[in-house]
Amino acid sequence: KENHSISEFVVPLQKYISDCGFQITCGCNEQVSYSAIFLRAQFNRGLKDKWIREHSLQSNVTSFDELFNKAVALEASRIGSREISNQQNTSKVPELNKLSCVPRNREYHNNKKSYTHSRKRCSNSRSKSSSRGRINYHDLGIENCCISCGKSDHKANECRIQRKS
Repeated sequence: KENHSISEFVVPLQKYISDCGFQITCGCNEQVSYSAIFLRAQFNRGLKDKWIREHSLQSNVTSFDELFNKAVALEASRIGSREISNQQNTSKVPELNKLSCVPRNREYHNNKKSYTHSRKRCSNSRSKSSSRGRINYHDLGIENCCISCGKSDHKANECRIQRKS
């Protein structure tokens, strides 16, 4: 079920399996319990988290108790890492919607016309992403660097290293 933990899922499953009494007599005259096999199969089918299910199916663990303990540990690990990532996300200021004021000089961007003044243009980083223009590599300090390989003796259009796509 969606909102139940693995521990809550296993309790009724074990009860139903124990009521069935799947016992057979083997050719070696020993009582063999199929309930452990059925319990393990139903347990794997009922796991809601695909990642935990994949780990339990790939596991070499043979007893149900070991499999159950491993699944509970994986579930706890998953919940713990989700809580840690949520704490990290709430403590950071989201950079996507930050407003930034960037000084722009019209002389620099438009060489044909000579304008003598510069102005500040405030823009939302989320808007106008397609109409921004060219990246100013000089301001970034990488005007003579290749953006493909990182070397400073050539530019990307002259790069000898083939790009992997």
